[in-house]
Amino acid sequence: MSQLPPVPGQLITQKDLLTPQWQSWFYYLQNLINAGSLGPTGATGPTGSAGPTGATGPTGATVGVTGPTGSTGPTGVTGATGSTGATGPKGDTGPAGSTGPTGPTGATGATGPTTPTNVVSFTSSGTYTPSTGAIAAQVFVCGGGGGGGGAAAITNLGTPYYSAGAGGGGGAYLIGWFPISTITTPVTITVGSGGTGGAGGVYTSGAYAPGSDGTAGANSSFGSYLVAGGGGGGSGGGCQATTFAGSGSGAGGAPGAAGGSGAVATFTYGISATEGYDSSGNRIANTVNGNFGNQSTFIFSPNVIAYCGSPGGGTIAANAFSTVKGTAGVNNYAYAPAGGGAGAIGAAGIGSGGRGGAVQGTTGTGGNPGNGGNGGNATNPGLPTPGGGGGGGSEGRFVGSGVYNGGNGVNGGGGGGGAVNQDANVNGGTGGNGGNGFVYVVEYF
Repeated sequence: MSQLPPVPGQLITQKDLLTPQWQSWFYYLQNLINAGSLGPTGATGPTGSAGPTGATGPTGATVGVTGPTGSTGPTGVTGATGSTGATGPKGDTGPAGSTGPTGPTGATGATGPTTPTNVVSFTSSGTYTPSTGAIAAQVFVCGGGGGGGGAAAITNLGTPYYSAGAGGGGGAYLIGWFPISTITTPVTITVGSGGTGGAGGVYTSGAYAPGSDGTAGANSSFGSYLVAGGGGGGSGGGCQATTFAGSGSGAGGAPGAAGGSGAVATFTYGISATEGYDSSGNRIANTVNGNFGNQSTFIFSPNVIAYCGSPGGGTIAANAFSTVKGTAGVNNYAYAPAGGGAGAIGAAGIGSGGRGGAVQGTTGTGGNPGNGGNGGNATNPGLPTPGGGGGGGSEGRFVGSGVYNGGNGVNGGGGGGGAVNQDANVNGGTGGNGGNGFVYVVEYF
């Protein structure tokens, strides 16, 4: 048998076994084994050193195929509601939003009252209580007219100068509208009386005898809401040895403030004057100051209209046996009491007394110049129309021997002035009385 070749080396590693040399050696070894028995086993060689660890094989599959999803189990019982948590702190206020668009116009309201269904008139003082159901009231208030002045009396002292009595001024006239809800009721009503005419001069031998002034008309009022002033009294006639200023007319009652002498007051204040006024509202030269009208007051409101009364007629002084026609009273407003006419120093056919100021045809006529006569009384136009002034008296020179007085005003109109009678031993004429005021309430429901 062939002899086994020597081993390729003393040390064998795992990778050496795969080399051609070792493979060839093992091939011979295999043939020897196949050809015969082997000899005795040789002594065990020393243990070789451990070979290197072989490479790690690939990892086998560990996760199985995912099984199918199981069916959904039954819904569990609902648990009990938990307690409400504590309220959190209030947050900051957010910014204001922009203004929204204007909404549509609302429906037109019901028509307000237009027809008066009740009238309450006062010609004397009293108390006003609104009727049940009244919602508004229109109130008219008129002050009393001023009395006319008395005339001077002729004396036996030569040929001095004289003047007749001047007409009194008309009272103020106010109109106001009030919702009943704005009025504290009951309301005290005051109706002002007209002023008293001045007395004529009383004839006294060897002495001058001037006439007296008429007194002012009294105020009328609707509580404190409307107060209409009375007109001023006309000046009394004078008499003296030398020329002098004549008789000034009484001023109309003035809304807002006292009127001036013989004043034609505006809406708020009277115009101060130093002389009387003629029928056109012009000053008469050389006449004395008239008397002031009373002040009117009212709670300022766009729903109040205020008129001042018109002044009476003034008259100048004249030498004895002259002729001076009386000046008519003034009417400056269509809806305000007028002034009274002045008395005359008149000759037959010439010296008529002045007519009263006219308000819608209610004037008093002047005295007849023929045989002398009293001034006519104004005609009452009915409430709530303001009245006219009384006419002035007239003397029929050397024809009549009477005393000729001024006529009376009505509804706040001024009284007329008394006349001078040029016959000796006769008193001067007395001034006419001013017309009483009134308060007139129209209720709306």
